Formats: sequence, structure tokens, C-alpha cells
Amino acid sequence: MTLRGFFKNMYSLFVDTTNQLTFGLLTDKWVWKDYFHSSELRTSAVKIHALIFEMLKKHDLGMSDIGKIFFLNGPGSYTGVRVSEGMAQVFKWLSLETYSFYHQDVPVLLGYEKGAFYVNAFKGEVFTFEWGEDSEKNSLYAIGNLKDNKKINTPNKGFHFFIEPTELEKDLSLKNCLYTTELLQEKSEILFPSVLKKELRKPPFYFRPLEKEFKPSY
Repeated sequence: MTLRGFFKNMYSLFVDTTNQLTFGLLTDKWVWKDYFHSSELRTSAVKIHALIFEMLKKHDLGMSDIGKIFFLNGPGSYTGVRVSEGMAQVFKWLSLETYSFYHQDVPVLLGYEKGAFYVNAFKGEVFTFEWGEDSEKNSLYAIGNLKDNKKINTPNKGFHFFIEPTELEKDLSLKNCLYTTELLQEKSEILFPSVLKKELRKPPFYFRPLEKEFKPSY
């Protein structure tokens, strides 16, 4: 058996196109062999495929060396989420183990018992996810209304989570902020085994129902 054959299926691939482009290779010990993050690239599937294969080539790997695929499947706009979901379906068709979860799942999977997650949902709105004890709630707020909501600064919310540092947290005057992209990178040894154990394959999560997302503005 060659060394390449011996190490076959020892790696996992992670991809996120929901609000930016993040992808990386994980070893069987759930540590990053390589990691790429860009706030600029997101929706071009051609660029994403090329960048992933460049990373594989850099490490003398091919898709035959990948055994599991993990995707973030929202929340996000239709275009960003569909790129990830389309790739997930292709990899599933190729008989690779495919898993998916949401950005707001990251702190929950890491054991944060309460908190609130925020992301710019465009169209002047902010998507929020709040959880604590046995309750959780998704909401869309007009950003002006959210700024006026004094409850978001109360201690019982725990930490405030964003995908990455953004002007939104400054607009909301929030403290105790953590970022899911950083948690993904720093806590991979806890996060991905948790996704695997729960066998998560969550469907696309859009900010709005599609009939509302594509409703003409006239």
C-alpha cells in the first residue's frame, strides 16, 4: 500500500459561503491542516472550486483523500447559501459523508448555555437568534428598532455573537462579543466532533422566506 493509499480519507473539508468565503482542511484529530478566510469572496462557485483544489494540491492531496464534508448552511442570502448547499449535494452524490449546520449553532455546540447571535440580513434588517435554558428564538429586526431595544445589552443574554467583527456591533453598542469564524478556527477539536456526533445535516437557512426575498419592490 502506498503512503497516499494509507492516508486516504484521513481529512475533512469545511466550506462556508453564507456571508463570506471560509474553507479549510481538517486532520483526523480535528485540527486545521490549512485554513482560508476572505470577507470579499463568497458567491463565485468557479473561484471557490479553484481555490479548494489549489489548497489540496499544495498538500499533495486530491478529493479521494477527503472522507467528510462540513458546510455552514446559513443564515444567509439565497445566493450565498445556495452555493454551499449545491456543493454539499454534489459531494453527497459522490458518496462522501456530508454534514451541515448554522452559524448560530456554533456557540450552542461549544456549550454556551445562553446568548444572542446577530448578522446583517440586508434590506435594513438584522437577523437575531437568542437562546437560554430551554428556549430559542429567531427574529428579523429593522436595524433602527434593534438599536432602540435596550434588552440586548442586559447581562442575562450572556455573550453576543457575530460571524466576524463588523460595524453592526458598534452600531448596537454591544460588549462581550465573540465571533463564530474565530470559534470555528480556535475550537475545531470540540466543534466538529459535536457536529459529527449529532449527525447534523441541516437544510438551507435563509434570512427570509423565498417568496418575501424575491418579492418585487414596486
